[in-house]
Amino acid sequence: MKNAVILAAGLGKRLMPLTEDKPKCLIEIDEKPMLYYSVAQLIANGVKQISFVTGYREETIQPFVVENFGQTNAVFGFIYNEEYATKNNLYSVYCAKNFFDDETLLLNSDILYHPDILESAVSAIDEMNESFLVVDNYKKLAEEEMKVKLDKKTTGRIVEIGKWLPPAESFGEYIGILHLKGKGREIFFEEAERMLYNGEDDKYYEDALHRVCPKINLGFVSTQNKVWTEVDDFDDLEKAKNIIKEIKEKIHRNVS
Repeated sequence: MKNAVILAAGLGKRLMPLTEDKPKCLIEIDEKPMLYYSVAQLIANGVKQISFVTGYREETIQPFVVENFGQTNAVFGFIYNEEYATKNNLYSVYCAKNFFDDETLLLNSDILYHPDILESAVSAIDEMNESFLVVDNYKKLAEEEMKVKLDKKTTGRIVEIGKWLPPAESFGEYIGILHLKGKGREIFFEEAERMLYNGEDDKYYEDALHRVCPKINLGFVSTQNKVWTEVDDFDDLEKAKNIIKEIKEKIHRNVS
């Protein structure tokens, strides 16, 4: 069964005071919390089991989900990361280890994107026989983006991922949606466990991915130049408000 894990534990400091009483993913964009759009699109694409890793203001997530999607035929789970304030999202992903299988998508909760992007990612679970990241290979890259680099000797294999990669040497930006398949998933979680055991709980899950890139087949799904944004600060929030105007007619607002 297609399923998803959504990371929703972060504090969202750069969006204070909007995040004073709720996590970043519940900030409203066009009268709906940002998280609404991801959950609605997942259900519309046949993903009927969705688990949330919560942390900051975790008591707000479950009521939101029940109120908006409780009448659907989807099943929801909630994993509380009680160390959200002191550990980075590598730990959040590890908390959800037992919720991953060969049909799982991992999504960051602070992204807004064209519905076609998620549709392509869900389809790729069956169509691609490897792990993959969703990558924007159209935008002009700068220093801040989580960039990926491809192996020049192969077609579409990611060999490095990190913000530190030089833009000129990078293929595109990882947007915050991934799928880990089979042995690749096992290798990733072994590395995550090793890092956490060694006290590297300040790391991003992308850091673990970078370290295992040489050991796994990691492909990519392109955004195909469809609009999306990560929402980290107020500039991003304004961008998200503009994006929603462009894609709102394509978004499934009525789900069952």
